[in-house]
Amino acid sequence: MKKSISVFLIVILMMSVTACGGDREDTIAEYYKDLQSFTAEIKVTVSNGQGKQEYKMYQNWRAPDQYRLEVLEPSEMEGTVCIMDGDAMRFYGAQAPVMELTRGIENMESDYMLLTDFTTAFFETKPLPQLQENEQGLVSMTVAGRENNPRRFSQTLLVDADSGTPRQLVTVDADGSEVLRVEYEKFVPNAEIEDAVFMP
Repeated sequence: MKKSISVFLIVILMMSVTACGGDREDTIAEYYKDLQSFTAEIKVTVSNGQGKQEYKMYQNWRAPDQYRLEVLEPSEMEGTVCIMDGDAMRFYGAQAPVMELTRGIENMESDYMLLTDFTTAFFETKPLPQLQENEQGLVSMTVAGRENNPRRFSQTLLVDADSGTPRQLVTVDADGSEVLRVEYEKFVPNAEIEDAVFMP
């Protein structure tokens, strides 16, 4: 169980950390500007020199900084939960006590960005890159690694060109190798989420 919790924590840290006309760019920008909450089922793939690890999870987010992630698969980690609220992170397994982390959380944003942090950073880019639509009807948006990020990760978000709904957020390292892929399913924007969801 200890190893599973350690792997899960790595996933959480990595996720903390996704040519169109002007109308479409505005549509996508407004979609995320108006986003106050969301729920989604996600498939997370973590890649490293030893192979790939895949997880299925359920995600809740509510502005400004409430976040909950629950593991659905693999079965040995089912029920493992991470809750982030401001500068604190709590996580626990189905049979494990709540653990709280506060140190280092403030540095997560310099390495990885959550979905809403990513879209904010992208639309603050000057000049704003021209958005390109691929054959699958998806628009690709990329944010380069930040200067205060020693590992120089960059992230690319693919969204539906017409609605702005996120499809996948991919993180690559300085060598261009994929290290994290988050695929969004059943994404519900501005969902009503009860306060109890964000409590251990």
